[in-house]
Amino acid sequence: MRKILILLLLTCCSASAIETIKISSGPKNSLYSTFGQELANYLNSEFAGKYEFESVESEGSVQNIFNLCRDSKNTRIAISQEDVLSLYNSGNNEFFKVPRKNNDPVTHLGRLFYEEVYHIARKDITDDLTNTVHVGGAESGSYATFTNYREKTYWNKKHLGNGIDLLVDSKISSLFIVTSTPDERLKSIPDFDNKYELREIFLNDYRLLSFLPSSRAV
Repeated sequence: MRKILILLLLTCCSASAIETIKISSGPKNSLYSTFGQELANYLNSEFAGKYEFESVESEGSVQNIFNLCRDSKNTRIAISQEDVLSLYNSGNNEFFKVPRKNNDPVTHLGRLFYEEVYHIARKDITDDLTNTVHVGGAESGSYATFTNYREKTYWNKKHLGNGIDLLVDSKISSLFIVTSTPDERLKSIPDFDNKYELREIFLNDYRLLSFLPSSRAV
């Protein structure tokens, strides 16, 4: 499972005027963006007249951390997968080869919830170089996690579009996704048992997964 964190960029704030602070959340209609908006509403009620908090949509965890670095004057709060924060702290990967010029201290305020990792594939496909896997946005946490995925890394990666819709329409071979538990979008995939299968996932020497499509919510 992946842990989801709420991050804070520690900077000095001016108390002379109402200041707008952005919360970098996630894609439209996602759990991240919903939580970001709820957090903004709560903070606006708690700090009325002092600060104004605004939830801003993003591709996900990677972009959220980038926003802390690129727009540190405005973006001070972000939501991120814990493994993505570890990638940022290491600084030695394809996502976060960024110079620490300002060395802004980023800390996590706490853990929010757990997510699970899924690799769902059509049963009719074979393992060859023509397969396409949807891995989320180029700056999403799902894609960052996928880079540690030991199997099928030679498949063609796709970032654009809705992965579930593309899978159902047979426009991709499989879907790799890091998502909350349970995820009603996955459980609502039509005729899952007959057309799709859950592929084994190995990440960092341990096995992840428990998705039972027959146990759909009603």
